[in-house]
Amino acid sequence: MFLNIVKKAIVFPFIFIALNIYGQSEYHAINLSAFYPVSISNENDSVGVNINLLYSRIAQVDYFNLGLGATFIEGNMNGVQLGVGLTYINSVFNGFSFTLGGNIHNNDVNGLDASFLTNMILGNLNGGAISGVFNFVIGNVQGFQISPFFNIAGRSAKGLQLGNANIVAKNFSGFQLAFVFNFTGLKMNGLQTAIANLAGKNYGVQTGAVNVTHTQKGLQFGVFNKAVVSTGVQLGIINYSVKQKGVPVGLINISDDSKIHWLNYVSNFAAFNSGIKLTSNKF
Repeated sequence: MFLNIVKKAIVFPFIFIALNIYGQSEYHAINLSAFYPVSISNENDSVGVNINLLYSRIAQVDYFNLGLGATFIEGNMNGVQLGVGLTYINSVFNGFSFTLGGNIHNNDVNGLDASFLTNMILGNLNGGAISGVFNFVIGNVQGFQISPFFNIAGRSAKGLQLGNANIVAKNFSGFQLAFVFNFTGLKMNGLQTAIANLAGKNYGVQTGAVNVTHTQKGLQFGVFNKAVVSTGVQLGIINYSVKQKGVPVGLINISDDSKIHWLNYVSNFAAFNSGIKLTSNKF
């Protein structure tokens, strides 16, 4: 009897392996996987519920995935995904995901992606991403990215970025709130708040110690404001522009087309006064 038990313990895993290697694509309500290919379903099957102990490969999950190790889903994932280690989804994800390790998506995410370490989305994000380290989206973002370190959008973004540093490669509309810096490569139409704010074109509000933009058509409020062409409002201690066509309000306003006058005068309060007068645009 003992020998029969030993034979079954040895033979059954190999039967599962053989079935998973040579089996056809099927649909199963539930899949249990210890370490693929030791699992009920093979990598070509679609399942409703996938439970993974160490390592699993599956074609598609429709409702619920629980991954205690590394989970690889080759197709779509729809529903709720909970993981401890690493979750990789090759196609579109629709639903809610939380992993203590990291989430990697090779396509779009529609829903909420949350992890203790990092979220990497190689498509577009329509929803939200929350992580303990950083969020990276190679495509467009419509929704929010929240992390204590970095939030990155490889194309354009609409919504909210909240972190230590926020980066958008193209256009941004919404709120960029950071401690160190915010960066928008092209047009920023919203609010940037950080120690340093940088934007290709500012059509909104930049507020921080240092605000820099090429084309200023909104408001810059800070200690030092810089713009190549300013047609908006610069409000700060030092305002600098190459070409000033807007309203600079500050202690020192400098532009390349400004005029500098030396002033010497007397008054009832002082025997002699001497200083400089900076004229920028009409101010």
